[in-house]
Amino acid sequence: LGAGGDPTVGKMAAEQSTETIKKVVAGADMVFIAAGMGKGTGTGAAPVVAKIAKDSGALTVAIVTRPFTFEGKRRTENAIQGLTNLKNVVDSIIIVSNDKLLTSAGGAPIDQAFQESDHILAQSVKTVADLILVPAMMNLDFADVKSTLKDSGVALIGFGMGKGPNKAEEAALNAINSPLLEAKVQGAKRAICAVTCGPQVTMYEAQKCAMKIVEEAGGITDMKFGVSINPNLEDSLVVSVIASDFDGDRDFISAPDDGPIINPLPSTDGVTSDSSKDDSSNEYGPDIDLSDTLRPHFDHE
Repeated sequence: LGAGGDPTVGKMAAEQSTETIKKVVAGADMVFIAAGMGKGTGTGAAPVVAKIAKDSGALTVAIVTRPFTFEGKRRTENAIQGLTNLKNVVDSIIIVSNDKLLTSAGGAPIDQAFQESDHILAQSVKTVADLILVPAMMNLDFADVKSTLKDSGVALIGFGMGKGPNKAEEAALNAINSPLLEAKVQGAKRAICAVTCGPQVTMYEAQKCAMKIVEEAGGITDMKFGVSINPNLEDSLVVSVIASDFDGDRDFISAPDDGPIINPLPSTDGVTSDSSKDDSSNEYGPDIDLSDTLRPHFDHE
C-alpha cells in the first residue's frame, strides 16, 4: 500500500523489518541503498536500512534522487530532512538532482525524464560495482573504493566521453560537469578516475584525464586511477569520476549548486533525449552503449 508520502510510516515499516534487513546485509562487504527522497518510503526507510548496514560493518553508500521542484515544498522539505538523516548513517551519499536531469533531457516528455533519472541512478551503482568486479589493465579494487568512500560524507559521481585530439580534457570536463553533479568538484581530497578507452588511445592521453581532474579539483591528495580497453571505442575515451571528502562544511543537503549542465549521459538504449534525432546513434557516435563501454573486452577468457 506504500507509505502515503509520510516518512514516519516508511521509517516504522523499516524498523518493524529490522531482523529481516539484518539477515539481508549480513556478510556484505558493501551495501548500496538507492532511494528517492521526498516521499514516504525512501525518505523514511532508507536511513533505517543504512544504519543497519553500516552497523554490520559494510561499506554503505547511498545513491539518492532529490525530487523535482514541481513536486512541491512539502516533498522538498521531506527530502532535506531525509538527506540529513541519511548522511549521518552512511559512509557516503551521492545525490542525483532530478531538476538537472529534467533539464538535460531537453524537450523530452516527462515520463522520459523520469526514465532518465532511473537509468542514471542504476548506472551510478553499476559503475561503482564494475570498478570492483571487472578486470582491467590497471585495476581498481574494493580497497580503492573503500579508501575513497569510507566516512567521506557527500560524494559526487560523473561520466564523460571525449573524442578527437583533445579527448582526454574533453572527457574529464564532461565528467566533472555532468548533470548528475549537484555541486562542483573543487575542494575534493579523494577521488577515483576510471578510464575506458579504445586501443588507439595512448597511455599519456588516459593519464591526462586524471591530471585534468586533479587540476580542476585543486586539492586532491589521494587519486585512484584505473584503465581498461574496449575495442568498440576505437579512438574515443570514457571516464568515470567519483570525488569525495570535500574541504570545509559545504552544505550540499539543503543548498545544492545550480551550476552549468553539460553533455548529459548518453542513453544506453541508443535513444537520445531529442526524439527528433535518429535513434541509431547519439552525439558520441553510433553504436556506443555506455553500459558496455565501461567494461573491458578480452579475446580470451
